[in-house]
Amino acid sequence: MSAEEERPPLASRPSHPSLYAYARARLDAEPEGRLPTDPYPPPDDAGAPRGTAPLRHSDGVAAVQEALGPLLGPPGSDPGATAEAVRHRLAELPVRGRTVTYAVDHMHLTDEPAARALGRHLVRTAPDLASAHVGLALLDRLGEAADVPYLRVLGLVHGLTRPAVRALQPLDPRAAALLHLICHTERPCLRVLADAFASGNRRAATTALIEDPVGIDTVSPAQARLLAEAADLAGLLRGGRIDPRLLVQAGRLLVRMAGERDHDTQILLYGDAVEVCETVVRRVGELPPTAARAAVLVPLARALDNGPCSLLPWREGQREQLLDALGALLASPDRAVFQRREAPI
Repeated sequence: MSAEEERPPLASRPSHPSLYAYARARLDAEPEGRLPTDPYPPPDDAGAPRGTAPLRHSDGVAAVQEALGPLLGPPGSDPGATAEAVRHRLAELPVRGRTVTYAVDHMHLTDEPAARALGRHLVRTAPDLASAHVGLALLDRLGEAADVPYLRVLGLVHGLTRPAVRALQPLDPRAAALLHLICHTERPCLRVLADAFASGNRRAATTALIEDPVGIDTVSPAQARLLAEAADLAGLLRGGRIDPRLLVQAGRLLVRMAGERDHDTQILLYGDAVEVCETVVRRVGELPPTAARAAVLVPLARALDNGPCSLLPWREGQREQLLDALGALLASPDRAVFQRREAPI
């Protein structure tokens, strides 16, 4: 099945609009093409029947796998007919979305192309949350770049954001970060940044980071990674002329990502970490030796020396060269300036 956007065949369309079509229509109606301020609530008939107690997680996983196992195996099966069977079988099971996702995550797929086609069909046509979770779980395992537009839209439906973010992460980290910031943050200042990043305007993204409405020094390591990915920080730093204030903000984001919280070091999950570290260290020497610069250089040097940044996939000798460059900056005669209380750049 092609990943090009198209209307599903009449024979395989559900009797009422798909969640993807519902989210697409809601998004198209947003003023000035803006992203929504909150996830869209799913239609009333998209969830499990009300008043039905869900199965325990382990029982639900077993029930889902038993129901879907025969449907995910046969090679060459028609994705439309299979999707309809998936919907009917899941409609009989009182299970939560996360249970469906877990069950599909741990199923053996004998025919990956057929499973990918089914996942795509469900993402585009599923009228209910349970079968949409199946589609998202399959594309989390088997999705390709052409699936990104559908995942971005379907993830705007409340209850489907997390699995959509997970499926997007390996395909388009920026889209995954934007979706997460839009749908899973209660901090208005983060929303200001997300809107600027979503505009696709390089200048707007740079200005938003420099103005720092969120307080980058106070965000969690996970939020720092999301901001860097959503802004396409590596892309903003490419080119000959870089605003010195952006360099400082990039350094702060790296330092925050390198901070450990609950044994989760986000710098190791940031795909552009090596490139951004290289750019910051190479270019930060062009800045005046202020306290703001020192506040970036000192903790970054520690993280590169024996902290989490030392575990990044460096080229041979690359990390050592950056440490030498940092050492030269920190040992310069201007180091005394670092102790002064100077205004940030």
